Amino acid sequence: MIMKKLILISVFALLLFSCNKEDTTQYTTNVLPAPVDYFEAGTYQGNFTLFWDYKYKSEINYYIIEKFPGNTKDTAQAFETQYEMPGFTVDTVYYFMIRVVDKKGNYSEAKSLTVGN
Repeated sequence: MIMKKLILISVFALLLFSCNKEDTTQYTTNVLPAPVDYFEAGTYQGNFTLFWDYKYKSEINYYIIEKFPGNTKDTAQAFETQYEMPGFTVDTVYYFMIRVVDKKGNYSEAKSLTVGN
């Protein structure tokens, strides 16, 4: 009888101490940056230019601008809010996308724009 009580007490103590372990797992959450506030195209000083704005400029590392056709990908610095696009042909439909890349390397969702006929 005493042996059964000792075994039960030992099992109970083992269960009690194993349940009180501290969880030292570190969890991180990457919050994606918001996309640009607006994204438009127009002419500036005779050149085809993309324009945008972003209210969280202090958190930006750079912007990524993609153009199709041509499959070009370029970057714009964080302080910029316009980008001249050389080689623009009036008779062609172009598709543009812009993404924000924050200082942690996270990419925003793309904001897109279609220009042309």
